[in-house]
Amino acid sequence: MQGWRYAAPSIGSAVAPEGLPGSAGIVHDLGNLIQIAASAVNIIGRNSRTWRDPSLEPALARARTALERASDLVRQTASAIRVPDVQMRATTELQHLPSCLAEIDGLIRWVCDPDITLSIDAPDDLPPICCNRIELQSAVLNLAINARDAMPEGGALAIRAREATGGAALELSITDNGQGMSPSVLAQAFRPYFTTKPEGRGSGLGLAMVKRFAQEANGEVEITSAPGRGARVTLRLPTARFGSSAHDASNTRR
Repeated sequence: MQGWRYAAPSIGSAVAPEGLPGSAGIVHDLGNLIQIAASAVNIIGRNSRTWRDPSLEPALARARTALERASDLVRQTASAIRVPDVQMRATTELQHLPSCLAEIDGLIRWVCDPDITLSIDAPDDLPPICCNRIELQSAVLNLAINARDAMPEGGALAIRAREATGGAALELSITDNGQGMSPSVLAQAFRPYFTTKPEGRGSGLGLAMVKRFAQEANGEVEITSAPGRGARVTLRLPTARFGSSAHDASNTRR
């Protein structure tokens, strides 16, 4: 099976500090809330049940426009009060991966078509990781939706979390048995706005957002795929007890 890997560089402490004072803290929190709302609108827009009801699209378009304007206002306000760009990044803290997955279990099952078999396997005793919970959950949802879209006739979607050899990182894999990707598509998979989906069915930003999340968590992300053989996306995220890098946790390609 062909494989291509993006290995994110460490970005150190480039995360939003907790307890931002005054207006800076309010702007930061508002930005996070807008991200949550935008993710929800995008998920609804990409659900097959939404496509069957054309009357919903104008409402979703207005919601997207409103959220885009809100995001612009947040950026303008941040600039006016001189909030450094680093402060607008998502706050990171210790996360229990199985609990994060359990919180969105129902949402993942909702976005999957009925003819897709879903399995989630994340042992409760996994060590904590340091990342932003919302961005982690958004990355998993994006990958689940991509897997669903690759299986229009149904199939199997498996989400699996394990501690990598040596314990330096957790490996979170999302695997489907769908259409798979050609080497040329695989090489461009993380490029922003690149999509093979029909117009209106994909923005080309889902995997780019997953890549950014991996960067900000000081981890790495890899896709392994081949035409007709499905795809596996693996996130390697440093465990809190080891800290800064997942690069050496596992170099084995799958």
